[in-house]
Order: sequence, then structure tokens, then C-alpha cells
Amino acid sequence: MAASIIEDLMRSIQLLSGIPNQETRLSTIQSFNKELEVQLVPKLESALQSRNDTQQLLIHKIYCHLGLESKFIEEFCHFHSASFVQ
Repeated sequence: MAASIIEDLMRSIQLLSGIPNQETRLSTIQSFNKELEVQLVPKLESALQSRNDTQQLLIHKIYCHLGLESKFIEEFCHFHSASFVQ
């Protein structure tokens, strides 16, 4: 199974643990990860609302590469649960 991009970056930072500003670099990576996640949510919601399977699959792959598959599943289930109730 391929490691996520973020996990690779985190391992790289850990390997260089003796370098100056290591904590800052780790914090920056975590900030980028969070920002990507925030930007993906509206795209996923749009794909779900339009029932665009191709777009949903692409976004799922992005979530997986970022190590956020559980977030994808959470959003997917939340959308379909709300649709089911209506």
C-alpha cells in the first residue's frame, strides 16, 4: 500500500530531527494538510450533489493520498444520511 504524501513528508522531517526549526517545519506540514482538507470539502460536496461519480472517485483518490480517507467516508455518509432523511 502506498504511503500518503503527508506521511512521507512527516517521516522526512523526523529523519532530520536534529536540524534547526524542525518543529516549525512539522507545524507547516500539518497546516498545509489542514488547508488541503478544508479546500477539498466543498469540491466533494459539489461532486455528491451533482452525483458525478467520476469526480467523486477522483476526490476519493486525493483524500486517500493525503491520508484522509476516513474524512472522505465521514463526509460521504453525512451527505447521504441527510439526503435519506429528506
